[in-house]
Amino acid sequence: MSKRARGSIVPFAAAGVVTVLLLSLLLGVIGGALVVHRQVRAAADLAALAGASAVQHGHDACDAADHSASLNDVTLMDCEIEGQVVTVRVSRLAPRMFGRDVVVRAIARAGPQ
Repeated sequence: MSKRARGSIVPFAAAGVVTVLLLSLLLGVIGGALVVHRQVRAAADLAALAGASAVQHGHDACDAADHSASLNDVTLMDCEIEGQVVTVRVSRLAPRMFGRDVVVRAIARAGPQ
């Protein structure tokens, strides 16, 4: 091995480490976004179910849906009642991704069939 070739692997190893770190960061951001999306969808489902249950018991569906949404850290944007079917729209501000605010929204519907 010549003196000139000695240590030539260091830049390649450094580039490999940086690439792996950047890919890990990207996967972490995408994974975090998916987790928030699933949480918001679940919160929408729960709010719609709470509203539908309230209708069945003669209570205000939108108040029940709003209460359920707030317990699950989402904001109730809209609540519609059609007979005994309740449709809700919720949102939550997700952690900043790549310097941008991200709002995650979900719609859910519940009631007897």
